[in-house]
Amino acid sequence: DAAGFGASGATAASAAAGSQGVGGEELVYDLYGVVNHFGGSGFGHYTAYCLSPGDGLWRLYDDSSVSVVKEGDEEASLVTSAAYVLFYRLRPRAGAAAAAAAANPHFAQA
Repeated sequence: DAAGFGASGATAASAAAGSQGVGGEELVYDLYGVVNHFGGSGFGHYTAYCLSPGDGLWRLYDDSSVSVVKEGDEEASLVTSAAYVLFYRLRPRAGAAAAAAAANPHFAQA
């Protein structure tokens, strides 16, 4: 991709050399937000794309306007040279929540 990042499934190896989880498993991160900057260093315009946790749709925030990114166009919309700040979250391992709950009955899944 042109900007050098992807919308999902980025591995820790591509982000930070030598980053591995407990037991050496590969850490996988998913993008959930992108801040774009258009313009020069002393001026410009910012927009943001955010993944909605409620419905799983990407939205574009541009001043007072909010629009849903058309399904299938996410990668082309998000991965651009205007990307300024990227927000990733660690993808939970299979069974990680169950193991944490078993180890700590006060554990609450976010």
